[in-house]
Amino acid sequence: MKNYRKQLNVIPTTTQQNLAAAKLCDTLPKAQLLFRRLEHANDRGTGGSQFDELQDHFDRKEYPYDLQAL
Repeated sequence: MKNYRKQLNVIPTTTQQNLAAAKLCDTLPKAQLLFRRLEHANDRGTGGSQFDELQDHFDRKEYPYDLQAL
């Protein structure tokens, strides 16, 4: 029996490209879902540090000013 594996992503992308695409989403949950799907399409898993980077991005997006300067 042969193992025919579908090619998940015709044009492979890097993790940084996937993070950049996810950061364009409106909300953090949508960004996380898109990032998971993009990484899965490239046959990679996701790690905590990548989601921390997304969280930091959306925290800065919500509060564009420097809180320590206040």
